[in-house]
Amino acid sequence: MIFALYLTRVFLLSAGTAFLALGALAELLDLLDNANSVMAQDGRLAALVRYAALITPTIAASVIPIATLIGALVAFGNLGGNNEIVAMRSAGMTLYWVVLHLAPAALLIGLGYFTLQFIVAPYTEIQVYEMLRDHESGDQAGGQSPPGYASANGAFWIGSGPLLIAFGSVGDKGSIITDVTLFSRDADGRVVRYMRARQGKFTVDGWRFDGVSAQRIGGSAAVTGEGETFMLAGGPQPIDIMAATIPNARLRLTAPGRSATDVWAGGNSPAAAQTNFFEATAAPFVPVIMLLAAAPLALGTARHPSRARDIGVALCAGFGYLLTCGVFRSLGESGVMPALLAVWGPIVIFALAAASILAHAEG
Repeated sequence: MIFALYLTRVFLLSAGTAFLALGALAELLDLLDNANSVMAQDGRLAALVRYAALITPTIAASVIPIATLIGALVAFGNLGGNNEIVAMRSAGMTLYWVVLHLAPAALLIGLGYFTLQFIVAPYTEIQVYEMLRDHESGDQAGGQSPPGYASANGAFWIGSGPLLIAFGSVGDKGSIITDVTLFSRDADGRVVRYMRARQGKFTVDGWRFDGVSAQRIGGSAAVTGEGETFMLAGGPQPIDIMAATIPNARLRLTAPGRSATDVWAGGNSPAAAQTNFFEATAAPFVPVIMLLAAAPLALGTARHPSRARDIGVALCAGFGYLLTCGVFRSLGESGVMPALLAVWGPIVIFALAAASILAHAEG
């Protein structure tokens, strides 16, 4: 038990140091890139502090896998270089035992990675984008746009099951949309009715659209008169509207199997939502892969001739895993590959490969 606690402390300390160093560097580079845009809004330091706090979850999630790999390399390298692993092995503790007792710490890191990547970041990124877009919209409009509005380059789209909504601009943090067109589809996906509205506003009872005119496809008579009001219950939330206006917005976590009318999405396909869900289920195991990749380094001493090779193999395995995940995820989001295979395929492949390398090194 004492050995397990010691190993966990060494690993977490090394990974935490790497995480802070990489995270601070990444955040500093981002601030240098966007500080002028943020400060130009009101010139107050508080805006920059808020921006830094909002981008922290995204940056932290992006560096956790690499920080875990580097922390494991440093921890195993020090243990091997100081002959501590040799002492443990002489007491009957194998490298398998070491990895097994470090796995809970890696899973704990994985839970933090899951929380930041799939729970926190999708919401903070929307606020970050709005801070930057408000400044850009103000510059482009020359002060003519209403406060809090972001003009669209064309129409934004959001859909849920049989209903599609197109709108030209959004304001009040997603609670107001203008130049709206609502399309209703039948079970076969054909548009059977469309409505145009001057403006839509989110209320406690749902969306209220003003200045409405509607027309059935294939019919001759409008179902409402020009200028009337239409209420839509159970429509998209303002956060959904905001996400639909952001290019490549991070998907919020949605479990497969929910009714299509409960899930509102912009340009993302059902395959992308499924891939995002399975990626969330696999997120806690990403640090474990990094731990396995670095484990063989523990068997070398400070002057062992294969030390540089083991470091290179571990780095190639870690970065190769992240690259493969990116490629497979793209295939899953496009529907070319089943979502479950696109996410869990790389994990199974690299886990088996890392376990084989570990078994070969242990002998």
